[in-house]
Amino acid sequence: MLIDELIGQRRVLARAQARNAELMVAFADTRTGLDKQRIAGLRAGGVDARYSAGEFAANEVSMACSTSRHVAQRVIAMARRVRAEAPDAWDAWVAGDIDQDKVERINRALRRLQRDASKVLLNALVVDVAVCKTPEILGRWLNQFILETEKDLQDERLQRSFQDRYVSVRPDLDGMSFLTAELSAVDAHAIDQVLTALAGIAEPGDPRTRQQRRADALVDVLLGRVSNGCHVVWVRREALFVRVEVRDLRRCPRRSGAA
Repeated sequence: MLIDELIGQRRVLARAQARNAELMVAFADTRTGLDKQRIAGLRAGGVDARYSAGEFAANEVSMACSTSRHVAQRVIAMARRVRAEAPDAWDAWVAGDIDQDKVERINRALRRLQRDASKVLLNALVVDVAVCKTPEILGRWLNQFILETEKDLQDERLQRSFQDRYVSVRPDLDGMSFLTAELSAVDAHAIDQVLTALAGIAEPGDPRTRQQRRADALVDVLLGRVSNGCHVVWVRREALFVRVEVRDLRRCPRRSGAA
């Protein structure tokens, strides 16, 4: 039957993904070993190698696979972590029982867990869940597992996550770019509300869609054409800097020459 063939091919694809990750790790380990030998030889001759062992392994993998260095590094790190900390999940991936999407979610959970005992427990339970659930349901199960298993470390996890906040801009085609940010959930929700409020302020007959108005509102706020009246003060509390702010949504006069 076609459905049986589809299931079989998905298992083949999952096994291929696991083998690909395995080969990346093997190459990175081999390159690191060879680099250590060469660096040791250079230092014995009084020469500074000017690079560390394995520093460019991900570059070589990315060129061989026609992917980015970041992707190669991520897959290598994921494979090493899952193989070491969740060997049952690794074996299930190698066997084709779970695919890379699910392994990536398991890897993120392992990164969030702090105690070795919690990782051992996750390894014992996660395969049975991962095999029969969708990636989205598996992700929710993992979040609940982390919360219940290490409830006392929730504040520490929040602090670590907050330290990873960032904004990036990636150019796209036809004069467009992607603006991506990782922010606190509170700030992201507030931003969403501000954009929705500004997008709702439209003149009759405005031809823009709601999403277009939200995009334009984001640009207007960031470029100072519109203000939400937010005055921010950073206050140090224990080991963190936190914000104290007041918001008062208002429209500012456009600068001369502003579109």
